[in-house]
Amino acid sequence: MFERSVFLAAACLAVAGATCQPHAAGADEAKTEAGNKVLTMEQTQPMVDAKTVLYVEAGEAEAHCERGLAFLHEGRMEDAIGCFDNAIRSDPNHARAYASRGEVRRLQHDYDRAIADFSRAIRLDPNCALAYWGRGEARRFKEDYEPALADFDRAIRLDPTCVLAYGGRGDVRCLRGDYDHALADFDQALRLNPKYLFAYWGRGKVRRLQGDYDRALADFEQAIRLDPRFVPAYAGRGEIRCVRGDYDRAIADLDLAVRLDPGCVLAYLARGQARCKKGNYDEAIADFSEAIRLKPSLPWAYNDRGFAWEAKGEYLKAITDYDTAITISPRLAEAYNRRGHLWSQHGEHDRAIADYDKAIEINPYYALAYNNRGLAREAKGEYHKAIADYAMAIGVNPRLAAAYNNRGHTWSQRGEHDRAIADYDKAVEIDPNYAAAYCNRGNTWYAKGEHDRAIADYDKAIEILPQLARAYNNRGWSKYHKGEYDDAIADLDKAIEIDPAFPIAYDNRGTVHRERGDLDEALADYNEALRLDSNSMVARCHRGFIHQQTGSLHLAIADWTNVLEHEPGFGVAFFARAIARAQAGDLQQAAADYRKALDLDPHCRQPYLDWAGPNNGVDIEGLTSKLDSALNESPSAARVPKFAGRKE
Repeated sequence: MFERSVFLAAACLAVAGATCQPHAAGADEAKTEAGNKVLTMEQTQPMVDAKTVLYVEAGEAEAHCERGLAFLHEGRMEDAIGCFDNAIRSDPNHARAYASRGEVRRLQHDYDRAIADFSRAIRLDPNCALAYWGRGEARRFKEDYEPALADFDRAIRLDPTCVLAYGGRGDVRCLRGDYDHALADFDQALRLNPKYLFAYWGRGKVRRLQGDYDRALADFEQAIRLDPRFVPAYAGRGEIRCVRGDYDRAIADLDLAVRLDPGCVLAYLARGQARCKKGNYDEAIADFSEAIRLKPSLPWAYNDRGFAWEAKGEYLKAITDYDTAITISPRLAEAYNRRGHLWSQHGEHDRAIADYDKAIEINPYYALAYNNRGLAREAKGEYHKAIADYAMAIGVNPRLAAAYNNRGHTWSQRGEHDRAIADYDKAVEIDPNYAAAYCNRGNTWYAKGEHDRAIADYDKAIEILPQLARAYNNRGWSKYHKGEYDDAIADLDKAIEIDPAFPIAYDNRGTVHRERGDLDEALADYNEALRLDSNSMVARCHRGFIHQQTGSLHLAIADWTNVLEHEPGFGVAFFARAIARAQAGDLQQAAADYRKALDLDPHCRQPYLDWAGPNNGVDIEGLTSKLDSALNESPSAARVPKFAGRKE
């Protein structure tokens, strides 16, 4: 859930050494007791105790630095800055004073002035690894990732034992989606300092993003063992539990994080996300709003609250929050991704693609943005581009099950069913509880005519998500094609019970009723399908057949006319209206419709017969013979594929 720099942090490091020489991180961690709180929730790296690195020189500037470092260690930031100011006044070339003041300003989120101080320290002492590290941290929080990486690289070249630089570089690499190199950095940091909390937490985050939940959980729990008050580890463990659907234990972890630190912004964010997963959107919005109250400039809080508003159907509020997140942080790729998703949900696929393009421009390793752009392109019928996007998503994150599922759907749309099944197989291999992938694979088996295998996949989807209405709908439709009408009706009844506003389920149940000869029940279902979705041309076609079959020819003609107003190139609809008009004795208009039908589709007779069914009570042969005589021509009897009935 979290791919954000705000969840990461740096040390409250007392930058020391007479000539700003680099030092490795020590084992001491910053205290968090009330009244002596140095570690904030944006500062999760261990503090280097000033006493372990202090190198005292004679002179007034050095004495001011020593006092400043002591104040910094106590969390007295303004007093520390005053001392470092005095040191600089005493010695304007005192590199350590600039570096130390830069560290205080970084901890106060005054990143521009922190960068200026670190840069001055580097000019005075180009070999000061900790100054490069500090400047890299400030740039990381400003989301200036390339310069930050350059600073961390330089710090490591100057001091290969600089644990903090490995931690910072690992975080930036993680944020950029460069997970393998991020893991290598955190591993190296832990080799240098096995008690480095930030590295356990950072490595756990990377592993979670890679889907390696067991080892991610082990990292978070190791951090908790080392420091039971290390709040980010509880948040990380809560995220893992949330991903696994263990929402109550996730929220318990995050409740504990909030109790340990009521000002912990990230705990409110993580708990809000867990509550979103449970569908408790109002409580989630309350958490995100509290995070915003604590830190109004935090773009992630607006981004996450936007998601909760979107889930509630309050789209204007969602867009407003996404816009605010982007205004605060124009390089927040996740906000563009979320806003793009909202545009796509409303059919504005071009605007969605523009947002996904921006997200990918900011973060070329953003697998979800490639995946979502693929969905938008698929919705536009740009299947080749969609498949390319899914391939990019998989290349960045080979364990992104959704990308395999979505690419499988696109293959299926193109009729490449074997390739689709291979992708669905991979999706459920990665995530054995991926109900949508089982459902989609079932649809592909159905398309191949393998109804038993389709039903087995729908069974599995229902086992995982017993309230998945479309799985019941699709299983019912497969059972209908096996001639198991009673079982089909039972499944379609269940789909409608779960989702009474599911028009396709009513339409399909109507078709099963019609096949059984229950025309009144069929008509009632088609009417309900059209009440729920008046633009459903399939349901209107089906109702037209019922009206023809029951002799309500004016109603049948009205239905077919409505279909043709929406689909003027639909030859089967002209053929059906021709038959209805011929039944009604209006041979002249019937012949005109018949001619139009044959002009549009010379083979339209057979799909009409497939849709109408063999026992529809209409003398198709006699009526078409009259129409043939009227036109003095014969329609082709060639078959074309049947296309009645729908799956979700």
